[in-house]
Amino acid sequence: MAAMTELSALQSAIEAPHTEGEGEDLFVKLARLRNAAEAAGEGEVLAALDELRPKLRRQLSRPSLAAKVHMVWRLLLTLIVTIWGCMALLLFTPLRLTHPLLRPLGVPNGLLPLDVLELAWAHLVLRAA
Repeated sequence: MAAMTELSALQSAIEAPHTEGEGEDLFVKLARLRNAAEAAGEGEVLAALDELRPKLRRQLSRPSLAAKVHMVWRLLLTLIVTIWGCMALLLFTPLRLTHPLLRPLGVPNGLLPLDVLELAWAHLVLRAA
């Protein structure tokens, strides 16, 4: 009987308008109620919860114009950094010829000239994204 009372309270809360955080709390309540109903073997409550579950959806807000402009700016910046960085790495490819000379001098892998440039380029792309 207590499960039916909680179920009706949950149903009225789902049908009422709610914020994003409240929607997540409702989903947690639904999951706990379902677990309790499964443990108790209450088929009627489980059937009601199965009907109620599709009604529980996230209410997504539309992005503002500023958010859209920012998203496009980040995309363009990422593309520019990626493309220009690749071209710069191609220009520095002859540095790989120094690797056999630097290894006997004790320079470990990862600190060779082209390795350092590739790491810096990867960090720039990640910061632009």
